Amino acid sequence: VREQFLKDIVGKLTNKKVSVCVDPVFLLSASEYEDVCMKPRERKYILVFHMTYSRELVEFASKLAMNKGLRLIECFGGFAAHQKSADSICNWGPQELLGLIANAEVVFTTSFHGLAFSLILHRNVWLINKGDNCRQHSLLHLAGLDHRMLTTFDQYNEQPIDFDSVDSKLAPVIKESKDFLRF
Repeated sequence: VREQFLKDIVGKLTNKKVSVCVDPVFLLSASEYEDVCMKPRERKYILVFHMTYSRELVEFASKLAMNKGLRLIECFGGFAAHQKSADSICNWGPQELLGLIANAEVVFTTSFHGLAFSLILHRNVWLINKGDNCRQHSLLHLAGLDHRMLTTFDQYNEQPIDFDSVDSKLAPVIKESKDFLRF
């Protein structure tokens, strides 16, 4: 399974030893993803990657982008854009999404994979609490970044993520997963 809380549940139900493995996106390195990224035309932007739309997030990120002299790019996954603008992207592929994340100044997301790829590609990321963030919270906790889940936008700050610390926490878990999977 991918999360500790699922290990506990499945272990109780089956009375068998259950292993926790990272999401498969962590089995490749940042450089392997960077090799397939499509570099976006845009420069100097804040990326909002929606899996669940949040009007409040868009308003907050728009103000932040304006204050910093950056563009705001919204990327929508799994549903149609609520309000299409010149900076809304609805029809993206994996290479485009990786490129958008890899080149963003900061990423705000409601998506597990938006969070995961931001961590892999060393982008400052903030997860927006949408109430059902079990997988995302588990990943933030594993990376030592519980404070990067925003319940209110007052919690936002400019402090960059210490990726040496994140990598040192994720590396042994990734290695254990690769060993278990014989990757």
